[in-house]
Amino acid sequence: ECTTYYFIMLNDVKIGVIRVVTVDDNTCRVSPIFIMPEFENHGYAQVAMTEAERLYPRATEWQIETIKQESILCHLYGKLGYKLTGKEEKIKDEMTIVYYKKLCKI
Repeated sequence: ECTTYYFIMLNDVKIGVIRVVTVDDNTCRVSPIFIMPEFENHGYAQVAMTEAERLYPRATEWQIETIKQESILCHLYGKLGYKLTGKEEKIKDEMTIVYYKKLCKI
């Protein structure tokens, strides 16, 4: 595995970070993506995810996990074409981790 961190920039301001883990030649995982609260809900995470995918054109599968109860994040990943894998891990009451993947054509 290889990890690369990228700052998410708005003009010259760092508004977040995204970590891309290259699992193997064909698989990448985003873990985590973070947008500073004052910049949330403006589409920056969507742009950052799309750009990250563009930077790894050989990846045929992308993976990400999130908290099931975070409906905004679940909506974002679904909008970007990620599908639930069916794998879930209950961490505690009201906190379940769900796993997503996206298959891409080369």
